[in-house]
Amino acid sequence: KLEIEFSQQLTELQNNAQQRQQQIIENLEKSGGEFTSQFSGLQNDVQKQQVTILENLQKLEIEFSQQLTELQNNAQQRQQQIIENLEKSGGEFTSQFSGLQNDVQKQQVTILENLQKLEIEFSQQLTELQNNAQQRQQQIIENLEKSGGEFTSQFSGLQNDVQKQQVT
Repeated sequence: KLEIEFSQQLTELQNNAQQRQQQIIENLEKSGGEFTSQFSGLQNDVQKQQVTILENLQKLEIEFSQQLTELQNNAQQRQQQIIENLEKSGGEFTSQFSGLQNDVQKQQVTILENLQKLEIEFSQQLTELQNNAQQRQQQIIENLEKSGGEFTSQFSGLQNDVQKQQVT
């Protein structure tokens, strides 16, 4: 009689252990899927941010190029207009003409220097934005890898618990 009761209890314990093991495995598989989904979502977010940053930088570069071209065209038109006006005025303004030409040339040099400075600043800002985006992406990846390691560790611990329960 005791042997039958013991056998029934043992069978019941084994069934309970198998059910618990199956529940744990199902929960771990579900958690793994959620983790994979979250990781994929974060990767997509990082990629979208990078694309947006690059698009914005390209727009800024186009705008900068257009403004530079416009400034150069305006400077050339102004110089041409001054030259034409001075040529009409004749010889009495020759000395003033030379002075104005020098002023225009100085303005052109100043404009070009300022544009070069702006281009350098833009390039530095672009590099800084790209570096920040890369650092953010690396940080997200490191955090996800760390979370993956913790998940694996918890999974291993649960497997060990299940195996211990099966042995007992």
